[in-house]
Amino acid sequence: MWGSFSVLTRKAGGLDGLGLAFHRMWMGALAAVLALRISGTRLNWRILVASAPGGALFALDVALFFTALKTTTIANANIISALQPVLVALVVGRLFGERLDRTFFLWSGLALVGVVAVLTGSAASNGDTHSVGGDVLALAATASWAAFFVASKRARRTLSSLEYLAGLLTVAWLVITPVALASGTPLAIDSAGTWVIVALIALVSGGLGHWLMNWAHAHIPLATASLLTLVIPVAAVATSAVILDEAITLQQVVGIGVVLAALAMVILRSPVTAGEATADAGWVEPLDRGDDPELPPALAGERP
Repeated sequence: MWGSFSVLTRKAGGLDGLGLAFHRMWMGALAAVLALRISGTRLNWRILVASAPGGALFALDVALFFTALKTTTIANANIISALQPVLVALVVGRLFGERLDRTFFLWSGLALVGVVAVLTGSAASNGDTHSVGGDVLALAATASWAAFFVASKRARRTLSSLEYLAGLLTVAWLVITPVALASGTPLAIDSAGTWVIVALIALVSGGLGHWLMNWAHAHIPLATASLLTLVIPVAAVATSAVILDEAITLQQVVGIGVVLAALAMVILRSPVTAGEATADAGWVEPLDRGDDPELPPALAGERP
């Protein structure tokens, strides 16, 4: 869902990345707050405070990523974002007192080789749309995206998926609005087609997609949730080739395969030795078993 819908940013005529992010935020926030109210809960300070870190990071991520999608190839922006699981694994390892061995760094290095292959292949086959500056923006977006995942895991300890969605989108809208207004970026939408694209991004990809991922954060390990995002670049590259006619070379195909395979090995095969969690670790918490008393200890955040 996230990968396929990312190509729509190129079709949002008249809006740059920041302008698109602004409209995506207010529309998504409005829909989420209304859905929360219909469910019988009002948006309150408790929700906003708990959602604030995730909301601020999400605003940063969306502004950077949408701008990257507008300035470099869809393939590049999404393949760079595929490095997110490595960043999450590094952060989670430190916060949970885990020790990563050389195997982890071996597969991470291989993933970087794959990314370089994709970037150089994209620069050669899509010289008119490729941008080094756009690639840098995508890398910055990836860092904020990884931090957003960690913040979301923490927020879901006290908030439901819908509460967190409404809270984070409201905070993100409050953060991005003054930036968009001060920048002077065009915000006017002059076509029905662009409104439809903004609505699809805000309500389907940004609304339903994030609600599902937020729900998953309370039921599966963070590493697993991060690993699932590897589907995004595959969907994005395939969709951009069909809809935007972006050229995909054999080098890029091989690079994509290397990236996805290496990142999967980072999460699934690298040995991890868990240390003792400290009381002041802040972000360390067990997963909520929810309504399933039979959930295995390994998935419940407990040691087997």
